[in-house]
Amino acid sequence: RYDNRKIITQHGQYHNVWEFENEWYSGLCKCKPAKRCCFAWFCYPCFMCKVAKQNGEEQWLGCCPCSLFGLRTKLRTARRIKGSLVGDCCVSSFCKCCTALQLANELESQGLF
Repeated sequence: RYDNRKIITQHGQYHNVWEFENEWYSGLCKCKPAKRCCFAWFCYPCFMCKVAKQNGEEQWLGCCPCSLFGLRTKLRTARRIKGSLVGDCCVSSFCKCCTALQLANELESQGLF
């Protein structure tokens, strides 16, 4: 069980390794720029292949129906963005294009998209 693990920092204070401090660069419903938004809505599989590749995964992973959940969780954890697996599962299941756009915006904020 990893959820209760604590590590000791140099100052002797406890730090919960699963307490993330960052926020997403853009909200879930930010559909900008328009060109990217159209790409995501009208060619979702191609858009997801690009998101997967820019997220350091195999490009074909974007064609897998459940890949969005894993990609969002990977990026959120790597960037120490607040959230949960339940949240990742819900948004990637019910708001696919918006979630994919959010990932692309986050990657762009790092100069990766």
